[in-house]
Amino acid sequence: MPQSLEGIPKNFTANDGLSNSYISGITQDNAGFIWIATNDGLNRFDGKNFTSFFHSQHNPHSISSNKLFGMQKDIIGNIWVGNLNKTAVDVIDPKNLQVKRIPVEPMDKPQEIEFNFLFSASQGNIYLNYWHSSYLIKVDIRTYETDQIRLPLETSGNKKEKIHFITEVPSTDLLVTTTFGRVFRIDAKNDQVSLIHSFGAVAKPSRSLTSKPTEVFVITALAEAWRFDDKKMVFIKIADKDNYIARIRADKLNSFFADSSANLWLIDQFGQFSFVPGKNGKPDFSRLRQRDIINAGLRSFFIDDEKNAWLGSTGYGLFLLSDNYKYFSNFSHDRFYPDADGVRSLRFITRKQNKTYISGYDGLAILDENFSLQNVIFPRVPKRSGLFSSWGGKNIIWLGSETETNSVDWYDINSGKTGILSFPELREGHHTFYDIWEENEFLWFSISRTIVRYNRKTSETLYIPVRSTEQTGPLSGDVTLVRKINGKYVAAIINHGLYEIAPETGRLRPFSFSGYDGTDISKELISSLITDSNGDQWIGTRGYGLFQIDNAGKKIIHYSTQNGLPNNTIYSVLNDKQGNIWGATNFGIFRLNPADKTIRIFNKSDGLVDNEFNTGASFIDSDGTLFFGGISGFSSFKPEQIRTNTIPPRIGLVKLSVNNTDYTYRFFTSVNRQIMLPHDSNYINISFASLSYSSRNSIRYAYKIEEIHSEFISLDDNDILQLNGLDNGTYTISITGTNGDGVWALNPLKLTIIIKPPFTESWVFYFLIFTGFVVTAFIWAERREKLLTRQKAELEAAVKERTLELENQNREIAGLNDELQTALTIKNKFLSIVAHDLKSPFTALLGYTEILSDDLESLPKEQVSKMINELGRLSRQTYSLLLNLLHWTQIQTNRISLNPVIIHLKKSVEHSYSILESTIKNKQIELLNLIPEDIQTRADQNMINTIMQNLVNNAYKFTNPGGKIIISTETKEQKIYVSVEDSGVGMTSEKIKTIFSEEKNRSASGTLGEKGTGLGMLLIRELLDFSGQQIFVKSEPGKGTKITFTLDLYEKETN
Repeated sequence: MPQSLEGIPKNFTANDGLSNSYISGITQDNAGFIWIATNDGLNRFDGKNFTSFFHSQHNPHSISSNKLFGMQKDIIGNIWVGNLNKTAVDVIDPKNLQVKRIPVEPMDKPQEIEFNFLFSASQGNIYLNYWHSSYLIKVDIRTYETDQIRLPLETSGNKKEKIHFITEVPSTDLLVTTTFGRVFRIDAKNDQVSLIHSFGAVAKPSRSLTSKPTEVFVITALAEAWRFDDKKMVFIKIADKDNYIARIRADKLNSFFADSSANLWLIDQFGQFSFVPGKNGKPDFSRLRQRDIINAGLRSFFIDDEKNAWLGSTGYGLFLLSDNYKYFSNFSHDRFYPDADGVRSLRFITRKQNKTYISGYDGLAILDENFSLQNVIFPRVPKRSGLFSSWGGKNIIWLGSETETNSVDWYDINSGKTGILSFPELREGHHTFYDIWEENEFLWFSISRTIVRYNRKTSETLYIPVRSTEQTGPLSGDVTLVRKINGKYVAAIINHGLYEIAPETGRLRPFSFSGYDGTDISKELISSLITDSNGDQWIGTRGYGLFQIDNAGKKIIHYSTQNGLPNNTIYSVLNDKQGNIWGATNFGIFRLNPADKTIRIFNKSDGLVDNEFNTGASFIDSDGTLFFGGISGFSSFKPEQIRTNTIPPRIGLVKLSVNNTDYTYRFFTSVNRQIMLPHDSNYINISFASLSYSSRNSIRYAYKIEEIHSEFISLDDNDILQLNGLDNGTYTISITGTNGDGVWALNPLKLTIIIKPPFTESWVFYFLIFTGFVVTAFIWAERREKLLTRQKAELEAAVKERTLELENQNREIAGLNDELQTALTIKNKFLSIVAHDLKSPFTALLGYTEILSDDLESLPKEQVSKMINELGRLSRQTYSLLLNLLHWTQIQTNRISLNPVIIHLKKSVEHSYSILESTIKNKQIELLNLIPEDIQTRADQNMINTIMQNLVNNAYKFTNPGGKIIISTETKEQKIYVSVEDSGVGMTSEKIKTIFSEEKNRSASGTLGEKGTGLGMLLIRELLDFSGQQIFVKSEPGKGTKITFTLDLYEKETN
């Protein structure tokens, strides 16, 4: 049975913010908001506030009418709303709150336009009908294209058959019922209509029929229940009026719903809500349960994601039947004395022998097992405290008053006798009996400023005045209770805290938890004290929260509203059988789990009798049932039956305002949910809601600005985040929250806010400043130029001849200086190369020559051959050096000239490196020339020879034996890209930066110690610069080097 039938429904009307109390449709969007269609406007509900949407003649994007009828959410999440007397439907996108109007006029154009229903099908269409039309209108939810399906309706006498309702079968075909009791099937693929069944006009199906994933159920006006077999295409009767279904007013049903377990929820025109549990895949009408919600019609019905039931009435607003309402059984004082104030302000509760005994300001009431009043003892006598005692085999209720009396009343629940226990030593006057507590044969009474201990065996009475202290002198406060803590009798004194009682002397001395870590409670106003099953004490105070005395850990733990308590005034405390601590406040009750310190709050919105409770009005029955009493009655419940809502909530944005201007719509319509705000956005308010509806009293929120915070910051129950004075920049704000049971949302609400800089810090401002500066400078320069020009003209004539002469002399001197500097540079470089790079090969040449000259005949042939080869290599090296030196000198002195000719590139390249082939082959390096045969260029042959010889020589030097050198080309945009690539040692990026620098370039030894001058790459670059070409270097250490240079592509012209 659903819990929603057992609780008190929460009612929302126009007084709570609804635009109208006639509810014609209810649904929930994909974000979690509840949408309500009414007779005057559309509403969105976030659990706390209603946002209303109305038609506006000046806004084409508003809803087309305020008189709404019917509501459906399609499979992509948009919400469709019908208008009672309009030939149009509205489609609302909940993500951006945009509305689109879809004209839908039936083809037969009935004289009376009265909207009938909307239906969302799984194949992506919306079906709707007007009451007097024989056409079913189909709308594609993506394209909004419409099509119309005509049903062959009939006329009997002066009655015309009308379309009644529609549903979908598992095959996605549609079933349509009529007012004549006929059922048509519409093929979803081709819209073909076929008659499949007739119930008869008298036994027509009810206003609604419904389906679950595998079956369709129909209830007719004759109180018959049918199941449709989609495969056999027949209706099978499963219950009739001879069974429990007769209790359903089938001819007055407005709507009903079936879930996947065949549970049925039904509402009718008289305000009755019915539930039929499913069993073995079909409704079990023998377990039908019903309740009256309101004495008026229920028009619409919806089950949300948390399984809460929402019911819309015809004039009495919206009703929510929530999960939590089943937990509490309530007794209200209005049931006690209907014509008077009732049992006002309960102060004592107990339950014995299936009867409940309660006392308050109107005596002691006796209730039966159904909480119905049986009798009243001590009527109209205010009772402040109470105790049930079974000591001595008797069942006595002791009651202390709040009147000018020095006695207590007692009532024997077995015999019904009453009596009085007097304390003659108490002075005449007003005495408040705060508390009664028993231990064995002793009764302890806390009476104003006196503690009384009464021995029920001996009738001996011990009076302990609060003023009788051993150390501190008289105390000014009343005593509120006496309990035993760690083997000591302790009294709680108002304004003074805890005092130990010394019964042997009848005096008080201060009591403290010495050696305990934690908050001092010596001055707190204590209202309740219990010892739990673990031996810890729990102390409730008035205004200071709750204290746990952890005797095992020797510490005092303090709980307050900062830890999640509903209020810091704790009237009474109980310990349930699961080890949880329950407390009553004037803001509801709470449950505290000592293991994980979690706190859950319950109040009137969860089904409690009221929010305000009283001291002493609490009790735990032998079966574990808890009772809490207050100003309006009491609530009882079994803690183990309270289930936790484990469904994580969704967090929805309710409103975004900036400097008191509403930016919500701008945010919803922004790209990627980002909104740019001006720099003076000093006050940003973000309103949000946890879209959980079953319980809202313990909802908590937290936020984090990703650019500032590493963890979420608690907002407690505050659902508005205020951000003031944010600097320029981008802020990603995450907001999360819990449901009423403390389960946090899985996906926080995210907003990106960009605060633009002020105009004086924007690039536009800087650009304008720069432009103004440039314009001003230009004007100033122009004027200055005119002035200088005029002055120059005046002086020019006088100094022209002399100036010209000096200029010529200066030019000559400057030219000579340049030539001299160039010559010195060339000379120094030349001498450096001659001194360093020519010395070594010439020394080797002379050495080998002397050896061969002196010892030629005595040397082995192999050694002679080796020396000759080395002489050849040294000669080529020296020749290459001299040739490079010659070309470099010509470039430096501007004496070089290029003679471009048409060159067959492949042959030219082969010729250029032919001098090096034997050397390359001796090092066992493979040289590949991959230049195509047909490529020609127009260039200087000597330049190409010099470039290629140096590049191939470098590749040879830095490639290990067994390596490879590849020469290749690529043509692109009239250019030839010639590449020499080796598999050698490669270079670092830092080395590449120096190979073209005269200052930093230094020749490195080859892989076998080959020497060089460092002049080759400089020469290559200057030759290419001189000829207008480019060079590129690509290399990595250990991966070889690829050097590419450009030449002009020559293409033979053709006619």
